[in-house]
Order: sequence, then structure tokens, then C-alpha cells
Amino acid sequence: MLCAYAISQTLPLLSKTDSCNASRMRIQTQNGETLIEVMVSLLLFCVAILGLIGSQQRMLVQMFHTESTLTANRLANSLIEQLSVLPASAIAQLDSGINTTPALTCPADSCNSARINTRISLWQQQLEDELPGSEFQFCLDSTPADGSPEVPACAGGGRLAVKIWPQGHSFPAVAALDL
Repeated sequence: MLCAYAISQTLPLLSKTDSCNASRMRIQTQNGETLIEVMVSLLLFCVAILGLIGSQQRMLVQMFHTESTLTANRLANSLIEQLSVLPASAIAQLDSGINTTPALTCPADSCNSARINTRISLWQQQLEDELPGSEFQFCLDSTPADGSPEVPACAGGGRLAVKIWPQGHSFPAVAALDL
């Protein structure tokens, strides 16, 4: 009866029984979320999840790009280390076109041409195994960090550059050896 009296004071047009029922209805309708509020919350949650999935996909692409660049740098440096023991006259013969492995001939008693050519062939196979579809070039270049597979930009000069363009990259991974 206390409920009916309190409500009858605030809602004088309702009877005591109607006012108790009205207060119960009012309390019941205020105790939860509406379907529209739940749907809006789910929509916002889905948009946030889609944003996270998209950023994760971009991170995976960037990670693959970085990994292939590091592999190309490692392979280029590996070959330069092997060639660094050669005399400059032999190294100068390595100036070649895109994806062309030159045949090296050493001056008398300065190096073993067959062994060096085998190393270069093995290096080329390792490049194909680790970075399929990549392009490479050996060239004399004073500014080795430029160029593209279409225009390798080998300007000549006193440095042997090993340039590798992993598939999908527009800039080369480079290792250079001063002659």
C-alpha cells in the first residue's frame, strides 16, 4: 500500500492499483538494454575487429617485404665476400646484364676460374631457391643503390655491385666491392 500511496501522490490521475502497475512497468522497462542499443554495440565491435584484421594483413605484407629485403642483402653480401679475394682484373669481368651470370676467366695463376664460376652458379641457384622470381645484376657502378630491373643504372666506375630486386620490390638490395 505504501507503493500505491507514493505513486498516487506523483500521478494523481491514476488510481492506486493502476499507479502500482505503472511503477512496476516503468521499473521493468528501465532494467535492460534495448535491441537497437545491442545491435549498435555489435556493429561498433564488428567495425573495430575488421580494422584490426586489416592492419594485421598490412603488417604481414610489410613483414614479408622486409624479410625478402634482408635475405637479398644477405645473399648479395655473401657473394661479395666470396669475390673479394679475386684480383681486380677478374672482378671487372663480372659486369653483366640483368639475370645473366658472366663466365669469369682469371689471369694466369691469380685465381681458379672454374671454381669461381661454380661458386657464382651455386649462388644463383641459392638466390632462386630463397627468393623465387627475383632479379639480379652484377655491374660496375659508382652509385650502386639505384636503378630498377628495367633500368639497372650501372654507371660504371670502380665498384662491383651485386644488385638484387626481390619479386615485387622497386629498389635493389645491394652489396658493393671497391676495385
